[in-house]
Amino acid sequence: ASAVVESGAFQSAFHRRRSVVVAQFAKNKKSNQPAAKGFGNVPSSSAASKKTYVPEPISDFDESDSEEAMSEFFQTYSEWHPLFAQIIKSPSAPATAHVNIVDSETSENELAFGEETPWSKLPQMPSGEQKDEHLLIISEVLDAFQKALTDIPVNEISQEEDENDLQFLEEGRRMLLLNRFNVVNAGSSSQLDLFRYCWSEIHHLVTDEESIAAEGGSGSLIILDDSDDDSLDFDHFVKTYIRLPLSWMGMGDAIEVAGLDRGRSCVRLIHNVGAIPDLDERDRQIDEFVDGLEGLDK
Repeated sequence: ASAVVESGAFQSAFHRRRSVVVAQFAKNKKSNQPAAKGFGNVPSSSAASKKTYVPEPISDFDESDSEEAMSEFFQTYSEWHPLFAQIIKSPSAPATAHVNIVDSETSENELAFGEETPWSKLPQMPSGEQKDEHLLIISEVLDAFQKALTDIPVNEISQEEDENDLQFLEEGRRMLLLNRFNVVNAGSSSQLDLFRYCWSEIHHLVTDEESIAAEGGSGSLIILDDSDDDSLDFDHFVKTYIRLPLSWMGMGDAIEVAGLDRGRSCVRLIHNVGAIPDLDERDRQIDEFVDGLEGLDK
């Protein structure tokens, strides 16, 4: 396959492919037909794949240690305060002891972007000299996401929803919420670059009008192009430099952060992921979705 993929065509093809997987699963369950190849058999005694939407504890800090860590973080990243200030939404957030929150509705408080700022206005999809290489990396990672989804076992005997069905739905809808993709080059500055990409994207998700208005939430995937980068402790980075500061900012529940291994290390950020619709609403959405796909094939 050609590595040259236009952003619009790539996104359209991928969304269609993900939609077909989810729709096929829905049709199989509604008709009680055998699952398609790759959807698994009756679950065995082995544990299902790890749930990416169930966060692990952030840290074992006691209150005094947490206060010290928070103070050190905001001192170290003092030049990021203008961006942090627009992410913080509650005046009671612990971080307000270190960052002055602003009214982001006023024009004078609009965040500036430029070569002199540590944050960046990132594209929705890769661009520039490494565009084709990065699009290929994204495609490979999304294939791994889909493989992880279809590897979740499905009980073909019972029509009752079980834990694996719930996991499939939760993981699948998080895939569908991803609409921004970027790749970070590994190397001596990978931690700094990953920090910049993650916080720039968090700011976008909580301040961009379309992202805020997106039904069910909106998401961004940031991929490290070399998972064997010895200069970065990836799990520690995600917990210490992203999840913990978000909790200090009072946004730990609003932004779901997951550090994942899908062939390459990646950070999944989702803003305002909603609850799964009730069964009647979900069935209605599935029926409309499947009907729409069938219409495309006519």
